[in-house]
Amino acid sequence: MSFLNLVRSNSEKEDEQGWSGNALDLLRMCGSLDEVQRKRNKDKEYQERVGKRMNAIRDKMKQHEQLRLESQEEALLEQSERERKRREALEQLGGLNE
Repeated sequence: MSFLNLVRSNSEKEDEQGWSGNALDLLRMCGSLDEVQRKRNKDKEYQERVGKRMNAIRDKMKQHEQLRLESQEEALLEQSERERKRREALEQLGGLNE
């Protein structure tokens, strides 16, 4: 249920002592969310803060991806080393016929 529907349903109660406006009155008082978003998009400082946060997130993701790739490469090297040792052991035992 949206906030406007909630205001509309609450304002219909007869015993309500508080604000008794309707959804349109609320929009006139607060302004729409689109209007707030447009103001934010025009605000240079806000855009700079958002840009810095997004760049920090991107940097963190790049670092995470780099660490993931390094650990994956390390795991592959360890696996190939184990396979090499296994093959050498089999050769010493008498051949590669498994």
